[in-house]
This record gives sequence, C-alpha cells and structure tokens, in this order.
Amino acid sequence: MKRLLQLLILFICPLFYSEVRADAYCITVNLTQQESIDDPYKQPSPSKGHRSLPSPIVCVIDFSKGTVQTTLTSEIISYEIWDSDGTALVAQYIDEPDFVGLLCDVSGLYQLRFITESYQYIGYIELPGK
Repeated sequence: MKRLLQLLILFICPLFYSEVRADAYCITVNLTQQESIDDPYKQPSPSKGHRSLPSPIVCVIDFSKGTVQTTLTSEIISYEIWDSDGTALVAQYIDEPDFVGLLCDVSGLYQLRFITESYQYIGYIELPGK
C-alpha cells in the first residue's frame, strides 16, 4: 500500500508542476461591459430601475501562444490599450497576436478595452515587463 501511494505521488507531482509552469505565461483580466456610444446622436439606453451589475467577463491572455481567450473573441472588432486612467490611447490593434505582442514588451498599469459593435469591455492589467 505504501509503495502504491509513493508511485501515485510520483506521477501526480510532475503533472501539477507542468500546470503551474504553463500558467506562468498567462494573465487573467476581469472585464466589465459598457455601452459603446460612437454616434453623437445616439442616446444611451434609459435605466430601468435598480439592477445589479453584470458579473465580470473573464479574459485569459496567453503570452506564450499570443492569444486572448474569452467568450467575446469572435465579436471583438479591436483591442485597445489605454493609460491607467483611460485618458490616452496607447495602441489599437485589430489582430490578436499583435496586441499580445505589445503587452509582452511594456510594463506598468494599463486599461484594456475590447471593442465590439454594441459594447466595450474594460479591464485593468499590471504588466511586469521583460
């Protein structure tokens, strides 16, 4: 029985280590949804009473693969990187790999915006840099 337990631990430890190593190249960002108002004549939707905020959308940025994994991926028109207070656009990309590539090269706190036709999804990311 002791021998079986040792063998089981021997096989489980490397699996756990590989999961931790793979996760080291990913960052999780929580995104909140806001209505996009690009048309100056479009009025925002009126509030219909007190509603709780929608739950955040989880986004995983995988630096080793150059991908963004989220439920919105097919709807995203552009990926934007803003300064931390959201006043200055740093970069805007249409291609996911280019967007992730820039994130690999910068450090600091940034605001990310994923733009779709109807909404923009905003989240914050702290990047350690190279």
